[in-house]
Amino acid sequence: MGNGVVKGSPGLIVTDYQSSFRNCAVEIIGETPRESKNNPIDDLLSLLAPKSFISKRHYVSVYPKTFMGFYEPVTNNAKNTVVLGRGMHGSVFKLKRNFDSRFVALKTVGFKHKSLKVVQDLKNELQILASIDHPSIIKLFEVFLSGEFEIAMTLELADGGDLYERLAQAHSFSEKDTIEISSQMFRCVKYLHSKQIVHRDLKLENWVFSNRETLEIKLIDFGLSCIVPENNELHDVVGTAYYMAPEVLLRKYSQSCDIWSLGVVTFMMLTGRPPFCGEVDDDLYDDIINGAPPITEVKWWRGLSPHAAAMLSKLLEIDVTVRCSIDDCLDDPWICSLVPHQPSKEEIHQFCERLEQFSELPFLKQLALRLIGNELDSGDAFRAAKKMFSFLEQDGVVHVNKVYSQLSDNITASIPALFKQLDYLNNDYLEWSEIVALYVNKSDYSEEDGVLKPICKNIFGRMTFTESEQNARLKPSHIHMFLGHNQVCDPQTVLNEVMPDLSEGMTYQHFSDMLTTRSLILIN
Repeated sequence: MGNGVVKGSPGLIVTDYQSSFRNCAVEIIGETPRESKNNPIDDLLSLLAPKSFISKRHYVSVYPKTFMGFYEPVTNNAKNTVVLGRGMHGSVFKLKRNFDSRFVALKTVGFKHKSLKVVQDLKNELQILASIDHPSIIKLFEVFLSGEFEIAMTLELADGGDLYERLAQAHSFSEKDTIEISSQMFRCVKYLHSKQIVHRDLKLENWVFSNRETLEIKLIDFGLSCIVPENNELHDVVGTAYYMAPEVLLRKYSQSCDIWSLGVVTFMMLTGRPPFCGEVDDDLYDDIINGAPPITEVKWWRGLSPHAAAMLSKLLEIDVTVRCSIDDCLDDPWICSLVPHQPSKEEIHQFCERLEQFSELPFLKQLALRLIGNELDSGDAFRAAKKMFSFLEQDGVVHVNKVYSQLSDNITASIPALFKQLDYLNNDYLEWSEIVALYVNKSDYSEEDGVLKPICKNIFGRMTFTESEQNARLKPSHIHMFLGHNQVCDPQTVLNEVMPDLSEGMTYQHFSDMLTTRSLILIN
């Protein structure tokens, strides 16, 4: 590797690293297509069937048409659409949503003339994104079949820049900041691994900051992610070269490859350099596989605290059987030196009140609030929800037993009964967006700022699969389609519970009245 230096960042040797194929957003080496009984293109189009939902639990809208009409491109001074990134199979643009002027990221992927493997990977990415819900993972909102062989995904926009950019500016991070960032990464990856998902491309560029002011990060780009098979072995050589674990190069690996990649990212945050830097590609691979030179002998190791050095050694352990697990990472003394902010007694009391009040709402109101909660990404309600979620989460979700052990003294109702009302899939846990939904206040969406009306329109449109609320009616058939596989209650009963005698269906005005009265006033 050469000695180029990023402009404005003397001492951070990453120029050749940035321009090399080794840092391509998606690099696949010698991979063979998986066997499939069906044509992958047919499978993908079936997944994107009109008026269907990808997810079994989360609310990802699918539209068999272009995103234009819903969104407008954001342009720069030269009147060109702002491009956030480009990959092997598509690009990411910045868009503004028409109904409320919210900015989102739009990822377009064309699959005409692509290999069946690419199409299968695209289907896997959509299914994985639709199945996960975590504060440190970017959210998928909608999927548009914008052409015969092109899809467009609208995603949460994190506009604080990626970790590579932030590191290039800082040269290296302090141990305190590195711990704060790494602990978020470890919790995020633990959540993925608990769902048997392996990311396989954990690199600086795939961690983005929510904003420029904080160290809050989110994981993006699940194009190489997959579900770990029953035999717990993967053989495809995929990823980005600098971050590949030795066992990936040897074509026999599992989820532990993500731990190695986190070790590389942590090493680079602390030192500003990758741990292995072969002069040519084969040298790089040999160094990774053989652990040469030993990272404990490189000069950049000096100056790290003993706890930081010990942590890196455990993360970048070549022997998979010795390498630390994700639980070991979170229990490590170095990571545990960051004391999390505990909620006060008053905050715990308010959470319990919200939990009880939310459980008493009709199912349709709960559903609408979950959609609003899925959209929140800032503000007092969001921060309060994240604080309680961090306090209660275990494997990235809030289990009923954790609520019982931590909050039983503050809840008057039966906790199992509460969860039965809230957790309609009977999983005995609540996910991130469901916790956020508890914190939605009417005061957050006052009529004065003009936000409430567009939000109501958006939710009504998503539930009725229409662009306009005019003349549209929410009917039992819509609720049936919206719930997808989760038919836990009769759709007609869902409507009647809120407003009886709606034989023609619920109008937008009825829906708006439902949301803007008591349903949004959980705790003022």
